Amino acid sequence: MKKIFFISLLTLLVQWAFCGNTPLAFKSAIIPGMGQISAGVGDVKSMNTLKGLGIMAGFTFCLHGMLNSISERESYAEETQVYADKISINRKSGNSTIEAELEKSHKNAYDNYNSANTWTFVYVGLTAAIYGYGIIDAYMFTKEDEKKEVGLGIMPKNLNLSVSSVGRGQGLNVSYKF
Repeated sequence: MKKIFFISLLTLLVQWAFCGNTPLAFKSAIIPGMGQISAGVGDVKSMNTLKGLGIMAGFTFCLHGMLNSISERESYAEETQVYADKISINRKSGNSTIEAELEKSHKNAYDNYNSANTWTFVYVGLTAAIYGYGIIDAYMFTKEDEKKEVGLGIMPKNLNLSVSSVGRGQGLNVSYKF
């Protein structure tokens, strides 16, 4: 029974490995969500574009949280060390009235350090999960939308549009005959 499950799982993974969309996955590996956005052909109403924007926003939020919690952790580590040094100096001087207050402050700073450390690991995990999801989604599940031609609809007979790529008049030339 386990062999059949393993073989079917392996077959499914091999099938996905050869039918994926490598350019989209590469774009999502560079900037999370970019593969989905480019598959959506820039149309904001496209599901691919919305999914890509969601991945990009989630990754940015988690990356910000991770960097913020790393900064907090370092700050609390420094604060914990300062209180540990003060406790050590106070014990040498023999002043017991301040020692209880210093111990309380040290414990509070250490608890804050542990909390910031936990949030750092949470945000690192979430950031990595969103990054990995973006690549896997772009590779396996995202198909490019059909590109739509943008036109002006019915053009009047006296309006002339032309594109020039030579000489001084490069660009779009518009003329209207009265």
